[in-house]
Amino acid sequence: MNAEQWNKRYPVGTPVIAYPGVRPEDPLAVAVRQRQESGGYVDPGSVDLCRRLVTVTRTPAWTLGHGEPVVSVEGYAGGICLTHIDVADDRLAQDHKRLAAYYEALLDAWQAYQEQQPVGPDLEHVLADAAKAVADKEQRELRAECDDLVCTVVRLTAENARLRAALAA
Repeated sequence: MNAEQWNKRYPVGTPVIAYPGVRPEDPLAVAVRQRQESGGYVDPGSVDLCRRLVTVTRTPAWTLGHGEPVVSVEGYAGGICLTHIDVADDRLAQDHKRLAAYYEALLDAWQAYQEQQPVGPDLEHVLADAAKAVADKEQRELRAECDDLVCTVVRLTAENARLRAALAA
């Protein structure tokens, strides 16, 4: 996909999973995960190279001078190749919208309650912070579930590739 196609399909702020170094199915990433799981030493530089960011785009995509399309994301300086960007699945986006609506509903309920029974401004902030904390906790739990699913897919993809190689040999 080139930068123009990306920009037509995905606006700035699109939830994505970005792999600034290597994708999880890359042999280096697979080797790093296997070594981590076995308790072996892993060079910190290799771990950083294999990191992934659950984030959102912060710029439209553009094409570098040598022709590679890239996009910038929150939490990372510079552009990341579009081949190293996965649009976050719709479930995560839907969950984010649901949590945002839940938070807004709590604030609306609090405002309605306050109109009937006014309380001090400090309590208003405490309740608003509590509602946000609940929504943030739910979002972290859902994100952790999605992260686990992505890891499972990566492991299954690696196992599939290993089995195909074994069958081909």
